Amino acid sequence: MTEWLIPQNVEQLNTTDDDFAPGFFAKKSLLFYTSGIGSRRTTKYCGLSQLDKQSVSPQSLPMRQKPVFLRFTSQNRVFFSASFLGERRSQMSIYSANQDSIFHTTSSLTPLITDASYNSHPTSDATGNLIIFSSDRAGGFGGTDLWMITKLADNTWSEPENIGENINTSGNEITPFLVSSDTLYFSSNGMGGKGGYEIMISLREQGVWQPPIPLTDINSENNDSDFIILPDKRAFFSSDRVGGKGGLDLYMTKRQ
Repeated sequence: MTEWLIPQNVEQLNTTDDDFAPGFFAKKSLLFYTSGIGSRRTTKYCGLSQLDKQSVSPQSLPMRQKPVFLRFTSQNRVFFSASFLGERRSQMSIYSANQDSIFHTTSSLTPLITDASYNSHPTSDATGNLIIFSSDRAGGFGGTDLWMITKLADNTWSEPENIGENINTSGNEITPFLVSSDTLYFSSNGMGGKGGYEIMISLREQGVWQPPIPLTDINSENNDSDFIILPDKRAFFSSDRVGGKGGLDLYMTKRQ
């Protein structure tokens, strides 16, 4: 018996462009995702219950910062990635904001990780005191590694710490998702397997992330990433597998 149902294309939301970066706002039961390419990229949302209908009319977030990879905590905060124009190139950085503020054009953002490195794909535990993210900063094992920061007693954040060689490879590790402080999903193109990026799971035991296991029921011969799992055991991820509408599509599965 397989652990996951056969992934289904979320046809009501997917377009001929890229559709990716699913996120779930439990307090309002909203599914977020990003659609489009380049300057046409927009973060959208819809009620989760709407996916039971044939037609869905998602709304666009009005924030001018165009946040992606939104992760909501139980402490009324949301973490996300946003790009800004640096001295030499466009840089991706990580911010936080009040959850309700993202529904307004102008939001008060708190910079978290805004150095010259590529910093993206934040995920946090429910309390918001542990954040794991992807970065190409110096000191890693390959291209993009997974790093972590923790909130200290004085409400400041620790320096970024590489989460270790059991997880990070000479390739790229991206789109982490914490189910709890000890259960981590992410994608990697440095561990072999069926295709390009593969979705993996790792458990942390005695403070050490263990060698990850691929989600073979879900992974394809193409690229699979952006995995999230909801409290009802439904999971969403993005993939450019054969049979989609174009580019990256959103897919849904469920743990049996």
